[in-house]
Amino acid sequence: LPTATAAPPTVPAAFDPLMCPHAQGKATCWADSALYACKKHPQEARDAVQAKASEGQEAMYGEYMRLVYGKVGCTVDALPTATAAPPTVPAAFDPLMCPHAQGKATCWADSALYACKKHPQEARDAVQAKASEGQEAM
Repeated sequence: LPTATAAPPTVPAAFDPLMCPHAQGKATCWADSALYACKKHPQEARDAVQAKASEGQEAMYGEYMRLVYGKVGCTVDALPTATAAPPTVPAAFDPLMCPHAQGKATCWADSALYACKKHPQEARDAVQAKASEGQEAM
């Protein structure tokens, strides 16, 4: 592992393909992730996200988040009422945003295990050691 004086690693932006729940790193990963996340209309959701490809990864991510957290067209056909509150998008450090083991308290540590090829267990342990400081520290 790097020394304490080494520069901190750069964390990819939330919309970076490396942050996708499925097919990490692929240009189509947000569309592919919508296919898995949207149980009501998976192909339509994938197509809607892929249609944003010409606008870039940030637009694809935005459409993915709109579908998954807005639910309409993804996990429900329609919201119960027109006065329903708009969906809240989780913070980038929220366990729901982890590339692996989404939603679990250990997901960032588990994700480090898969992402770090040189020293996977050491990376997982280093991230897990931050657990007492909260998800944002992990």
